[in-house]
Amino acid sequence: SPVIIDNVLIKNMNAEDSLNIINSEFEIKNSDFENCGYDCFDDDFGDGKIIDSSFVNCRNDCTDFSGCSVAIKNVDIKNLGDKGISIGERSNLVIEDVEIIGKKGDSYIGIASKDSSEATINNVKISGVEYGFAVYQKKPEYGPALMNVNNAILSEVSNDHIVEEKSNLLIDGISINNKKKQVYNILYGQ
Repeated sequence: SPVIIDNVLIKNMNAEDSLNIINSEFEIKNSDFENCGYDCFDDDFGDGKIIDSSFVNCRNDCTDFSGCSVAIKNVDIKNLGDKGISIGERSNLVIEDVEIIGKKGDSYIGIASKDSSEATINNVKISGVEYGFAVYQKKPEYGPALMNVNNAILSEVSNDHIVEEKSNLLIDGISINNKKKQVYNILYGQ
């Protein structure tokens, strides 16, 4: 079910996902998600783009990707709950010109790459979260994750990053070597 969503406002939703696209091509542009009770946007096994859009006041993840290939460009994320951008289950994302503004004490992770996923991130600003970047393995059926970040500005972030052994985070071409075991347990206490 390929879809183009252009100049749409999705607001005051109280569903598990305000919008869920499954196994489809999509393009979201010039659109806004506001005051969503749980995840604003969930994409499962899709292929698409999110351009010139915003996600504001999402109680859980603003964007959640599983098994996807997605490009995100010129997107604003404000007042996230758990994660601004969650990348999982062999997803491949290219993220460019994104600003993530959390609410200190309420917002957890700016961008997470997990479970055999790869993320390339250029020109990102992240503020007001517990962790700027998280790279780890959550599910045993998948492997470590990769995140390659260039030109990031972090402010009012408690921890710039957390990286699990075997996963990789590169920031401006430099590999982060301070790695931890069982990152998912550290993050979510399981």
